[in-house]
Amino acid sequence: MYWIFLIITIIVIIATFLLFGVKKFLKIFFLSNKDDELVGKMAITGAVAILYSIYHYMIAMVIAATIVISLKSLGYSFWIIVIIMWTLNALNGLLVLIISYKSDIDLTLYAGLARIVDVLTTKKNILGILTEIFFVIKLIIWDGPGELVIFLRPKIRSKKLVIIIFLFAAGFQMIPWVLIYSKSYDSLTRFF
Repeated sequence: MYWIFLIITIIVIIATFLLFGVKKFLKIFFLSNKDDELVGKMAITGAVAILYSIYHYMIAMVIAATIVISLKSLGYSFWIIVIIMWTLNALNGLLVLIISYKSDIDLTLYAGLARIVDVLTTKKNILGILTEIFFVIKLIIWDGPGELVIFLRPKIRSKKLVIIIFLFAAGFQMIPWVLIYSKSYDSLTRFF
């Protein structure tokens, strides 16, 4: 499923490049009007995004799988594991939000994507709406609650609604992942 999300994301970025041109795309994405400032922002954001991706897609997933498998081997029920993972996912998402907002660096790249989708919606309404729907689904299933809030934050003014969306996404995301990790553990224990 990751590869489907990745391919569609690349297609959206290429289509946006073609629609706006590379320079305008980069200025929208990095929220910069000055060429000198743009290069610096690109370098810093790129380096931080690479480090964040290593953490998010490698380290955090290994830690999550280890916790689920450990809890499963200790005999905890599926829903107890989901609640524990929901809590840990919410804490991880909160950490992402704190780092993103305190450092003022778009480490997830979703603030830039949100600006691109907004401009895309004003230029090509249906394409922008479809792109936004795609990213919301991707964020809920794959990326997580912190990234979802970063992406939707410009559109949602109510702090209560942000908290509800955040908590829903944190819990909803864990159900399929706990199921996958649990079933993998069950399959492996049958062989050993």
